[in-house]
Amino acid sequence: MKYILSIALRNLKRHKLRTVISILAIVIAIIIAIFYRSILLGYSETTIENFIQLESGHARIVNKEYARRERVLPLMYPVDGFQGEGIEQMRSELGKNTQIVGTLPRIKFGASYVKENEIIQLMGWGVDVQGEIKFTDFENQVIAGKLPSSNRREITMGSSLLEKLDKKVGEKVTLIYNTSFSSIQGSTFNIVGSIETGLSYFDANIFLTSLEQAQEILYMPNQSTELLLFTQNKDDINGVINDVKNMMAEKNGNIEYQISSWRDAGGIIQWLMAYQNVIYIVIAFIVFLASIIIINTLLMVIKERTREIGTLGALGMTKREIILLFTTEGAIMGIIGSFIGAVIGGTLTYITSQVGIDFGEVMEAMGDTLISPVVYPVFSFENLFVAFIIGSVVSTLSCIIPARKAAKVEPSEAMKDI
Repeated sequence: MKYILSIALRNLKRHKLRTVISILAIVIAIIIAIFYRSILLGYSETTIENFIQLESGHARIVNKEYARRERVLPLMYPVDGFQGEGIEQMRSELGKNTQIVGTLPRIKFGASYVKENEIIQLMGWGVDVQGEIKFTDFENQVIAGKLPSSNRREITMGSSLLEKLDKKVGEKVTLIYNTSFSSIQGSTFNIVGSIETGLSYFDANIFLTSLEQAQEILYMPNQSTELLLFTQNKDDINGVINDVKNMMAEKNGNIEYQISSWRDAGGIIQWLMAYQNVIYIVIAFIVFLASIIIINTLLMVIKERTREIGTLGALGMTKREIILLFTTEGAIMGIIGSFIGAVIGGTLTYITSQVGIDFGEVMEAMGDTLISPVVYPVFSFENLFVAFIIGSVVSTLSCIIPARKAAKVEPSEAMKDI
């Protein structure tokens, strides 16, 4: 094996330009693969986290009828306890499960604002402000003023929504909304804050008020439209869901309510989770495309070294050893290229993971989404190691094609012209 390795290294030095070009192709492929996966992981983590904070929690309890009509935000199908005893009693019962670290009740309701001859539609969220501070980033995302206080006609609006309404923090705004009895009412609120999450879905459409205030104006005492559960580990949510289902069955709450995991969400969340499972195939394909340059290089070398290959065969080198020789040449180029690519790719990923990459214009073109405009690629040594292994293995296996062709060279034919 040492003899084959020495011949392989000598052959690579004989054609330095070809060797460098082949290695460079692998370097570029590995850099692309590492960066591509790190950005995808960054997108996945931020999008899933945004979805958990804003939509699903680790699990979500809603009325079954509400789930079917959620698009129109009905208020007549609330969460009000396992047996109608109220949302706070339900939160207390759920809190006895040691895996559940918190619960967040929310009331989501539609509202309208009349601006001259235009009616602007928006969405209100009645929230447990202290709970939101604990489990979401709302407090850190307030760019002016503050979050609303309990039992006061106060709201905090998305920054883009404020601009749309032509309002400022400190001013008042009168909103029209439907109550839980389907009656139309209006209330005047003090705008006490502006919040900017970076998500157009939220910033351009939503305002926050306290849960107590929402319950009062909507006639929903001790009720909410949904109850989000947060656990110690979102990946172990299935066990918690089973426990809650058993609790519902004991209290007959399962007749009226349903509980779903953050994993049950459709759309981009399911796509991201599925794509994470096939990303290694994509990386392998990128490396294989780069390996074509190595294959072409070896095919050219084989054509030029036909006599030399014939001589090696005549001196007793077996076909298996010839295959091993050319595969070793390709493996050396693949390993060197993968290592250099992993170092450069890892460095670029680490730098961008600190400063982020702004895809603001792309996100604007996509409309209202839960994807943050600034993505922070995920730097991990696992990512570098996996890319290095895939690069080395794929480039080595790709060299079997020209290596088998070299092994088919017959010494008698190759040495005719000597």
